[in-house]
Amino acid sequence: ADAHLAAEMGLYNFKAENGYSKWLGDIADEQRPTGELSAIVPSSGWVYFWGNGPAWDNAMVLIPWYLYEYAGDRRILQQLYPRIKRYVDYLGTRAKDHIVSWGLGDWAPAKTHTPPEITSTAYYYVDAVILSKMAGICGFDEDRKTYAGLAVRIKDAFNECFYRGKGIYGEPGAGGYDEGEKGIYGEGSQTSLACALYQGLVDEHRAETVDALVTAIHKNDDHLDCGILGTKYLLHALSDNGRADLAYKIVNQPSFPGWGYWIEQGATTLWEQWNGTESRNHIMFGDVSAWFYETLAGITPDMDQPGFKRIIFQPYFAPELSWVKASHQSGYGEISAEWSRKAGVLYYKIVIPANTTGEVILPGGKKISIDGKSPSAKKIILGSGTYTIKIK
Repeated sequence: ADAHLAAEMGLYNFKAENGYSKWLGDIADEQRPTGELSAIVPSSGWVYFWGNGPAWDNAMVLIPWYLYEYAGDRRILQQLYPRIKRYVDYLGTRAKDHIVSWGLGDWAPAKTHTPPEITSTAYYYVDAVILSKMAGICGFDEDRKTYAGLAVRIKDAFNECFYRGKGIYGEPGAGGYDEGEKGIYGEGSQTSLACALYQGLVDEHRAETVDALVTAIHKNDDHLDCGILGTKYLLHALSDNGRADLAYKIVNQPSFPGWGYWIEQGATTLWEQWNGTESRNHIMFGDVSAWFYETLAGITPDMDQPGFKRIIFQPYFAPELSWVKASHQSGYGEISAEWSRKAGVLYYKIVIPANTTGEVILPGGKKISIDGKSPSAKKIILGSGTYTIKIK
């Protein structure tokens, strides 16, 4: 879990593809004929009996997908496809009515524990979605249909079991749910709500669930209250749903718990526990660095053209910052994005490498010019080159 939670950070910051590919081979070597995986790899065997489960096992599903997303690596999907299929089928044997109750869940929470049924079932859903997509890429059309259908059934079961606004809670009023439970999953923990949003399990009541998540954060004095799973979900669930401002505030809180608190304690590394009681050199809360690239600088790969063949530039211009600067060495060359604020005007400079394109998504209601010229369309698509975008 530590590895896959921080893998996007690893791929943004380092040339990590070969290291991940080698280790994925180690994970495949540890897989049992049943499909079961070990929580730690390499393993002497004991972690088949403690710690494994969907949240940890997903290194074998998510890291290959990230290698495809960030590096365009189809080879790793083809190599691991039979193993991943075996694992998803194994999860099906551990599920009851498509709900998976097995696994550690949201490890190392700040305060509130979230039931593993929520996070484990969500990973089962994500696994089915990704496996269906892998099957399509690898040319297995029947598998693509089979696992797409499984994903729909898991999603329906998840909402029936955990969404408090309908399903098992019935109608509002006597014997049913309270109107205040709209948008709520499980017991309404930050992890439960962010999990449902980030893992793609919320459809028609998305706005209500975002509101519920924001309310839960405000009730906690605008601090996070998650473990290693929920912390990754939280920042992205907020930023992807129009609340990057609140995610930014959480990241910068100087009091317990959070990264700012660690810095106030003199930390120069990431810790295993928010209170610092265990290892003080752990990567599992490290996805915040990927959030810097994706949200503050605005650099993300377009999954329709993976490996940064097409780049999405969608920055959050945090009012508290005067500048941001980031770069990533992709397979096509260096991608960079930087912005600064001068006299009320924002300057966003981007570099798009050769043989790629970029789509720029900026806040509405602003006057925009690119190298001194106003764009002719609302959707800004740019070819390779260096551009300065003026926003006021």
